[in-house]
Amino acid sequence: MMNGVIPYSAIADLTVQEAAERIIASEKVRYGSLTMEDMVLNGNPGAIAFYDLHKEEYYGQGIYIMFDGNTPVYVGKAKKHFLHRFQSHLYYDPRPNWDWNKLVRSTANRKLSNYSGEYNYEEYRQALDIVLSYNVIRLNTFGVLEIGRLSRLESIIMKALNQSFPNDLLNDRIGRMPSRLLYQTLSNLMNL
Repeated sequence: MMNGVIPYSAIADLTVQEAAERIIASEKVRYGSLTMEDMVLNGNPGAIAFYDLHKEEYYGQGIYIMFDGNTPVYVGKAKKHFLHRFQSHLYYDPRPNWDWNKLVRSTANRKLSNYSGEYNYEEYRQALDIVLSYNVIRLNTFGVLEIGRLSRLESIIMKALNQSFPNDLLNDRIGRMPSRLLYQTLSNLMNL
């Protein structure tokens, strides 16, 4: 694994439970410290023509898991590519009646003891600092899994992690996974 990236092929033939354990045990990268070198899969952005830097193949796409220490706290998907998706978590829209992004808002709700719910900038910065301290793993599915299957993979990974860490994920509507499915291979469940 390089730069907090797990290729989907490395876990596809594992059971769902084994895949979740591999994800948890894998090397993570601090979200707030990610550099361009970390984001580019080959680790060398200088080797890419400037006009090609927007292409998915250089950053990967798939599922990502954010951790607070070794506890998973958020599962998301990057349909375009990871660089694009990770930047979107840093967004703040100051217009009246607009909101923060979901990860920052959920972090504020769960982690700020003094959170007023008013969506003010000071609370946004406090929540964003927590988000930036999270560690992240990217499960790269580029060229292996079609984009339309990412929601299914996200749901499977989310439910599997929720089995071991109930109530720790910030995601809404996680649901439960029947325990018999934990012993199916990830690739079998993805092909249903």
